[in-house]
Amino acid sequence: MLVIIPLIVGREAHFQRTINAMFKLGYKGSILAIRGKGINVSRFQNPHFLITSKVHNLNGMASIFQAIGLESQVIKQFQCVAYCDDDNLVNPSFLKKATKFLQDHEHYAGCNGWRFLCSRSDHRFSFLGQYATQHIDASSVGKRLEQYCQQGGILFYAVLRSKVFLESLEGIASIQDDNSAELLLNYRLPKFGKFALLPEMQLARPYPRPAIFNIPEALTWLNSDLMHPSLKRCIDMLISDYGISCNQNRQNDFFKTTIGQYLQRRFYGVQPSAIAKCCKPIGNFFFRVVHRKTIAKMLNAFNDDN
Repeated sequence: MLVIIPLIVGREAHFQRTINAMFKLGYKGSILAIRGKGINVSRFQNPHFLITSKVHNLNGMASIFQAIGLESQVIKQFQCVAYCDDDNLVNPSFLKKATKFLQDHEHYAGCNGWRFLCSRSDHRFSFLGQYATQHIDASSVGKRLEQYCQQGGILFYAVLRSKVFLESLEGIASIQDDNSAELLLNYRLPKFGKFALLPEMQLARPYPRPAIFNIPEALTWLNSDLMHPSLKRCIDMLISDYGISCNQNRQNDFFKTTIGQYLQRRFYGVQPSAIAKCCKPIGNFFFRVVHRKTIAKMLNAFNDDN
């Protein structure tokens, strides 16, 4: 098993806290640190670390994905991989079960588990709420994409077959915009197979997501010189990936039901119903009660390092 984490100058403490917590929880696999400019590698000597010899200019998700794609020879040595932002904590127990599941189920491209958000106050992390995950089990490619469009969220946090992860990164170098790079991976992944949702805690993600990993505000994105060419390239690549013919009507329909829906949510937002607003805190309460032992264990691993 290989966990891939960017190692970015100025964020070394986040990286160190995350890997310390993973080892406290029993992780015994390898960690590929994508080395950013200015990193002093002598600080991170560990037999579990594979620190890239190449030095990358990491300034957002597009550059991170491009850097990962350049490390394909290392990634190919492992059957399964999991990408992790430097402040996210992946549960080693989930990684082990996800790897076993993928070994036993060849039609699945990846595995997800339950996820939660946490917040930091007075140097300690505490539970904030559930975080979106995905269960994509349709047999046809089109139906899987439809399921993802309905569920949304970050699909590339899943444990993936290394072959799937590398193929999903093909052509990423042509996209310079961070938001579009994330869109390409999330909407591209369903074509490779099903995604299981295992009854196991997968991920703790601090909120808010740091700026270097997060997508920009809608207006900032709209005003970016990178947005239009990158988004157009992303849409063209997805049309090709899913075998949409040159028929303009089919391409329009594809756009409307995929990236078009995303853009509508991104710029206009979706207001939850009154029932959904009432149900959310109740759902978070029961989620915390059911998973209280694992949540506490993961938060303690984070807090022990503060």
